[in-house]
Amino acid sequence: MDNMTLKVMTAEDIDSLYRIIIESLELWTNNLDDMRALVEEINEYFSKGRVFPYIVFNQITNQIIGKARLYEVSLEHGIIEMGSTVYPDSIQINSVDKECVFLLLKHAFQKLDMTQVQIKVDFQNKRAQKTIKHLGICRESVLINENILHNGQVRKTLVYCIVKEEWPLIKLKYKSKIII
Repeated sequence: MDNMTLKVMTAEDIDSLYRIIIESLELWTNNLDDMRALVEEINEYFSKGRVFPYIVFNQITNQIIGKARLYEVSLEHGIIEMGSTVYPDSIQINSVDKECVFLLLKHAFQKLDMTQVQIKVDFQNKRAQKTIKHLGICRESVLINENILHNGQVRKTLVYCIVKEEWPLIKLKYKSKIII
């Protein structure tokens, strides 16, 4: 633990993020200018408190190794959604993903004082499902035909949910599995 940190995404991160995304996503068809516009738009939402965009920063290598987001913020109800994570294929994802999920949950519950965090995962994303299950987070529902992807494929989405009362146990499980 403590190898990764989350930093708010800025315009200075665009080139690194673009390299990571084109290495990671076969569906990414946009160019660097599109990436700049996307980061600018996300940061505008951040300034309004509607989204919390992060880069995942490896403190050992001093490099950006991915991105993640907290979004769909409902401060009045204490609910937030977590996701939009991307890592390059070249890194060891398993431990990075677990640490990133933990850091996002910690931020949501301990800094933003959320009462519920939702995680939506594409049915085909077995890696994310394994990470979430490893942390002891239970699946709440399945959304059929929830979204149409850029390639025209209709997405089936798994919805996971963590409530504030479950956070201390999940935190304990995470810390004990990292130490082992």
